[in-house]
Amino acid sequence: MQLDLKTRPLSRFLSRHFVFEETDAQDKGYVKGLYLGLSVEGSGTFGAVDAPSGFIRLTPVCGEDTDISVTADEGSAKVTAGAGCMEIALYDEKLLLISGRGIGLVMNVRLNMGESVLETERGYEVIMGTERYVIQTRKGKPNLKVEWLLSSLKSSDPVITIEPEDGGFELVMMDTDTNYNVPEAPENAAAAACTSREAFAGFRKKLVNPEAEEEAYDLWIGFQYRKGSVLADTDRENAYQANALEQTFAALAFKDVNDRLCLLNNLFCQMTPAGMVPSYVKLRSVLAEAAPPVYGIAFADADFGKAEPDKLAQFYGYFAKAVNWWYENRYTADGFFYAYPYECGWPKKPALPLGRPCISPDLQAYLLTDCQVLEKAAETLGKAEEAACWKKRSEELSGFVKKLFGCGRFECMDAITKECVSAPKQIANAAVILSDNGICTFLEGIKDILPAGSPAKSAVLSVLKERS
Repeated sequence: MQLDLKTRPLSRFLSRHFVFEETDAQDKGYVKGLYLGLSVEGSGTFGAVDAPSGFIRLTPVCGEDTDISVTADEGSAKVTAGAGCMEIALYDEKLLLISGRGIGLVMNVRLNMGESVLETERGYEVIMGTERYVIQTRKGKPNLKVEWLLSSLKSSDPVITIEPEDGGFELVMMDTDTNYNVPEAPENAAAAACTSREAFAGFRKKLVNPEAEEEAYDLWIGFQYRKGSVLADTDRENAYQANALEQTFAALAFKDVNDRLCLLNNLFCQMTPAGMVPSYVKLRSVLAEAAPPVYGIAFADADFGKAEPDKLAQFYGYFAKAVNWWYENRYTADGFFYAYPYECGWPKKPALPLGRPCISPDLQAYLLTDCQVLEKAAETLGKAEEAACWKKRSEELSGFVKKLFGCGRFECMDAITKECVSAPKQIANAAVILSDNGICTFLEGIKDILPAGSPAKSAVLSVLKERS
């Protein structure tokens, strides 16, 4: 597929690297050009706030006033400048290669307070606490220009120049740490690009709708390690957290029930000892706030008979504990309640009409779907008594849903005063998951709420295209 680096970066599965073209569309005074970014926890790359999200600006050098053109696909970005050209490609989650012919390269590196660049036996190393970013020259004539600014007690932003040697240059860029544990790099960027294209083709085969090419690519580049687990990030370019709510929707993109189980197990293993699934998982921490238990939606149509027994058993144990948390902490005789408005889940969009604890139809619908999925999983695992327990809970939840439907509309109930008010559209629409074709109707209702470019949104769009 062809990429426009002005709107969609070059990256790959689990890699923090991304390459993009900065256009300064918001007139912030950013220097336009080609950038290499590195997704980290925080507000921007390496903590930068009011600057382009790339931390190295890549400027090809081939004579003066040379027009530069950029083309890209899922494997690499190719830059042409006059008679010269260079190719940028990712090899795996750690390595990026740049190959140039008849061309040089200037790299303007942006540092934050406490960061520095040193020349070592490995090449030029950007020192960022325990993290290291290594720029190794295999071929070419490198030069580093950096100064210590005494007045501000920091280094100047380094400028690294690569002059061609025997007609070209070869660079290997390594995203690593003080262990320097990276694989051996391939011969050049072209070889790395082939590896990425093959990896993307293999990833697409796992999807429900592999023909939705753009959505498949956004999914592929949207997964990161979060607290040791592979999860779908909310924001690719400032990839600092994975939203628990969005893992369910990202899981819908995979046709194999085992892939869905893996993703949800990666989230569930972050739950508190009491069974609360955190609302966000960050690089080294979690945000222990309740998030709506939407997880059953990913398995409403799943055939657990095709699941690997160990994965299903692990999922069942986690999922049962997560649902029981709601029974132990949010249960009343009238239904389950959200204790705080933000617990309804949608980031920055609390939709509850009451400022007090609220018994909401969407929460009852989510838990009803969860109990139905747990009943099915228990039956598959041969746990007949537990399956019967989940069935009984489903029947009670069905009664809660009916209680909140009055005068032809869904209502929310104040958990304290029992006052009822009309449920907002966003809350009422969630209850449609219980109807025929309800999952698709629900996905249609949330597709514009999910963050643009996120794996969750890409998954929802691809599933809707496949089912249309």
